[in-house]
Amino acid sequence: MNRPRRALLLAWVLALGVAGLWGMAGHAASPEPRREPWPPPPVERGAWVVQPPEGYEPNPDEPPVWLPPAYPNPWAPSSHDHFLFGRIYPPGIEDIPLPSYRFAARNDRGGIHGGIDIPAPEGTPVLAIGSGRVVWTGEGLLAGHPRAGDPYGLAVAIRHDLGWQGWTLYTIYAHMSAIWVKSGQWVAQGTPIGAVGETGHADGPHVHLEIRYSDQGPRPPAGLPFLNPELWIAPPMGWGVLVGQVLNDRDLPIDYHPLTLEPLDWSRDIYPLWQWRHKLETHTYARKPGITPDPYYQENFAINNLPAGRYKITMTWNEKTYEAVLRVWPGRVTFFKFTPQDGFVVQEP
Repeated sequence: MNRPRRALLLAWVLALGVAGLWGMAGHAASPEPRREPWPPPPVERGAWVVQPPEGYEPNPDEPPVWLPPAYPNPWAPSSHDHFLFGRIYPPGIEDIPLPSYRFAARNDRGGIHGGIDIPAPEGTPVLAIGSGRVVWTGEGLLAGHPRAGDPYGLAVAIRHDLGWQGWTLYTIYAHMSAIWVKSGQWVAQGTPIGAVGETGHADGPHVHLEIRYSDQGPRPPAGLPFLNPELWIAPPMGWGVLVGQVLNDRDLPIDYHPLTLEPLDWSRDIYPLWQWRHKLETHTYARKPGITPDPYYQENFAINNLPAGRYKITMTWNEKTYEAVLRVWPGRVTFFKFTPQDGFVVQEP
């Protein structure tokens, strides 16, 4: 190599070294913090990749709510259980249904509540509770065709990959303020599909969550019968589910009747999720075509998200008050049967 070429090569190497040292010094002087996007990008198999709005941040003024992690789903402590689905909100957001307006409650418009209402701050990401194909987005789900002013507001319906005993299962998420997926898109469990809102007939920000089923293969979700989501969503670890048949003296289900639960083994001060004062007031199912009991339990009462321990259950029927102490076991269904003749009797499910 001749001398001019060697000189030119040496100058080029020195220039690269100086530029690298300058860049390292500049980087060390002003490091860029790493920021993970929230919500995380969805897992996508279909034709679209739909991102949630940029710049979403959880509200720093909202203190996080401690909940134990859910049992891994599908969770089936017995052959007749089917806790196939996970949580609807990200960690730190309370996802406990309103206790006084549960599945099969009567509403002030004369209808029957076909799901559960789960309040959360406006804009909270709504997560798919199971994997499947999006089959509806937008307004008009209740009517079965696009329609402004539909009571469900902005809604998403998912036909799930998992079924049960030949049933095709659907979940419906209503009253959202934004939708981040498209019809036909496949979503994984935990994918952000929209944001909490109060569109349609809603009193305050929440998601109205339904589980519907078809025993005749895939069908449009509008008009399909309802299942109680509290028997299909895995409970938090260490917590359990209370399920019952509440029957009259002719062994028929008692229609939409109040019951109360009082915890006996833990302090309400450390568990404010239901804003209990002294007792949790709840109810049996209201009867209506389409309100479907579980094929095994044939229940007309169910409540998920109960910390394991003893509870006093109370009900008044025909001017007589009945009481019993029931134990909720972690990760399991505790099953009872009530009749006026025998009161509350715990039975093996």
